[in-house]
Amino acid sequence: MQLFNFMAAGLVLAVLLSLIIVMPWLRPQRRPVSLLSLNVAVFKDRLQELEQDQQAGRLDATEYAEQKLELEKQLLSVSGSDASNFRRTPRRVVIMLMFWLPLLTLAAYMGISSRQPVWQYWHAQQQFADAADRFLTGRSDQPPESANRNVIGFLQTLQSNLYQHPRDAQRLYRMSQAYMMVEAPGPALEAMRHAYLLHPENDGIAMTYANLRFFSSDGQGGETGGMAGNSTTFDPEARQIAENLLAKNPQHEKALMLMAMGSFKEGSYSQAIQYLQQLRGILVAKGQVDNQSGNAETVSATSLEQLDSAIARAQQAMTAAASSQYHLRVTLAKALRAKVTPEQTLFVYARALQGPPMPYAAMKLSASQLLAQPEGQPLVVTLSDQQAMMPSRSISSARQGNVALVAGARLTASGQPIPQLGDLESLPVPMDMTGRSTDVSVVIDQQR
Repeated sequence: MQLFNFMAAGLVLAVLLSLIIVMPWLRPQRRPVSLLSLNVAVFKDRLQELEQDQQAGRLDATEYAEQKLELEKQLLSVSGSDASNFRRTPRRVVIMLMFWLPLLTLAAYMGISSRQPVWQYWHAQQQFADAADRFLTGRSDQPPESANRNVIGFLQTLQSNLYQHPRDAQRLYRMSQAYMMVEAPGPALEAMRHAYLLHPENDGIAMTYANLRFFSSDGQGGETGGMAGNSTTFDPEARQIAENLLAKNPQHEKALMLMAMGSFKEGSYSQAIQYLQQLRGILVAKGQVDNQSGNAETVSATSLEQLDSAIARAQQAMTAAASSQYHLRVTLAKALRAKVTPEQTLFVYARALQGPPMPYAAMKLSASQLLAQPEGQPLVVTLSDQQAMMPSRSISSARQGNVALVAGARLTASGQPIPQLGDLESLPVPMDMTGRSTDVSVVIDQQR
């Protein structure tokens, strides 16, 4: 049916194009005025004027004859070069054009255009139309087996079905699941975002959307084992959704787990431990109630072991973070204070004494924070693993690898981390990597 509609539409367009092209020839056209007839009319008017001038005595017979002869010569010269060769286009030529233009258009389409993607799309629509509707409406939990052999076609059919129901949150939710099945997290997140915007009060959609946002910003998946990620920030929208769910239901298990993972990412290990312990208590209580009622146990020992392992990792991370904290006491030399403006940027960092200049930890602050300190009082900045540029390149990793670190500070008007000529900076100060002393005094007293 779609092929018939397409071919019919193409034929109609070709006929319309033919009519547009030949329409000017079908209209009645005025015969153009001959140049000779115009000159004859002018000749008669001029000759009449000459006769009137002769009768009035303004011209004698000789002058009259000369001017009449001149007019006759002009008329003869024009009569030999009359360009009014008007010819009407024969009707049979017009009819032939109307007949051949659609045929030539069809021949060009069949001979030049690649129709394979169109045929594949139509074939997929005919093959998966019913299965796609069943999947998107929840009447089927899994795509058909044939979809494994034509994943792109099945996804295109799902998209076509969704375009017909753009405000159906359930279909958007299922479309997101389909994208996740083929490992396409970007489109999955976008589909779930639209579902959430349509029905933000749906807890299931909201929780799924929050999880997708969390793991897309995290850069890797996982459950309790996915607490260590590439990012050190908790997606604000995912956090807000989880907090709203906990406000409605303080025992929402998935929201508690998401808050635990987000807190772990941000380095709030004590909060992560609290969420994990609260979740563990809920699971234990649920299992005890089910056992007392004679129902099958719903909380497996594996789930509790995973939570205990996650709590242990959070405790270890909290201990490691505490031992990796260094307190940099940044002071600005009095002689350079006049060269600093509040709009400048202050970089405080810890880098390797030898090797690449990329810091193991860094913070970007405003120069106004340093200028706000009373004269002689330092600005205390805490650097730890949470300020690491990369998870694998942190103060703890430097300590484990016996890498000597130095601390420094730099004031710049460019706002860029790369040092510029004219920047104010400190000399590198060695950091105690044994952990016995975590206070480092840094004085900005140099100009690059």
